[in-house]
Amino acid sequence: MSCGDSSKTDIGNESVDLVITDPPFFDNVHYSQLADFFYVWLRHIFRQNDYPTTTRLPQEVQDTNTAEFTRKLTDVFKESYRVLKQDGLFVFTYHHSRIEGWVALYKAIRESGFYVVHTHPVKSEMSVAISIQQSKSPINFDLIIVCRKNIPNKNLPLEHDSVPLLVCLGEAQNIVKELKNVSIQVSTSDAKVILLGCMLSKLSLLGDLSQEIEFLQNIEPEVNVFASEIMK
Repeated sequence: MSCGDSSKTDIGNESVDLVITDPPFFDNVHYSQLADFFYVWLRHIFRQNDYPTTTRLPQEVQDTNTAEFTRKLTDVFKESYRVLKQDGLFVFTYHHSRIEGWVALYKAIRESGFYVVHTHPVKSEMSVAISIQQSKSPINFDLIIVCRKNIPNKNLPLEHDSVPLLVCLGEAQNIVKELKNVSIQVSTSDAKVILLGCMLSKLSLLGDLSQEIEFLQNIEPEVNVFASEIMK
């Protein structure tokens, strides 16, 4: 067991079968600020005035600057790639309401060498959470994102305009239908997350990162329309 900077570990190359992590949701939840709230009282209780005045560190991944968030998340993902075996799995959870949060995540995945092979929505936030209560269309689901080092279906490259949106729409509709059939409430924002998850596992088939990023950056209008269609 070790504790330290997850972008620089002492773990051997290709020595790990599975990496499971939970990166911050870009700028959604201010973990460090929440930690500092309690840290103030802990310093007072233990009378440790020589402790640092904050728990925040310059290398923490969460950042409101998109470029910085992408850079720091990529550093952690690259380290995960280094320690993971060739046939290992890299698994983490994520969701975001804005496309720039997804673009940042996808850049980190691909620039570190990984490919998305599967996504699976899971119920995350409690219904009484402030973020849920204050949103008109709350996100109730995280995506479990499964990645590998090797590209799936590498012999099936796609043209830039042929990412199967209708296939993704059909997959997302089936998932939402299954959730509703077991009385799980799904919002339009949830449908958008589920649809984007389906798309992430298809994007790498383009075979060119710049095309993949361009496609993802420009897809938000269609995703919003399709998410509404799923909810009908």
